[in-house]
Amino acid sequence: MHKNKKLIVISFTILMGLGLTGMRASKVQAISWGTKVPYVTPKQTRGTWYYKENGTIKKLVITAHTSRGKKLYKILPAKEFNKMSAKLIRADEKNHYRVSKKISAKWLQAKTIHKHGAIGFNADGWLAGAGNGTYFLPIQKIRHGKKVPTLRIGYGAGNWRMTYAYKSKALAK
Repeated sequence: MHKNKKLIVISFTILMGLGLTGMRASKVQAISWGTKVPYVTPKQTRGTWYYKENGTIKKLVITAHTSRGKKLYKILPAKEFNKMSAKLIRADEKNHYRVSKKISAKWLQAKTIHKHGAIGFNADGWLAGAGNGTYFLPIQKIRHGKKVPTLRIGYGAGNWRMTYAYKSKALAK
């Protein structure tokens, strides 16, 4: 009987230790900075695209929830955006502006855009203000006498055209 009590106490102690370890681990996890709702890219923008930049063919991959390997999230409502943005500014000042750099390396905020009857999207740095980012708009262009799916890539507040991307390297040349 005495051995059973010892076994129960030891088992209980082990379980409590594991429980406390689990609680500490959850507090250490990375802060989401408001990333809650994944953004879904328009189907016409998805896939592997190729474009020419400075004489070199570059590859761009857009999936349902990523652009260039970065996860896309819906833009936060204004009140929550302001709260998270202020929190990020405070954290950034304490950490010599490394926090926003780390965040922008993995997350983007995205929104749907409608232009000339096409549906595309804008991807901007997470918790960035306005006037920055990249626009992706699917269009049709004539290449070698045929209409082909093309992705118009623009940037900045004015959505200035940067380049066109195509589904093959040959079309991008």
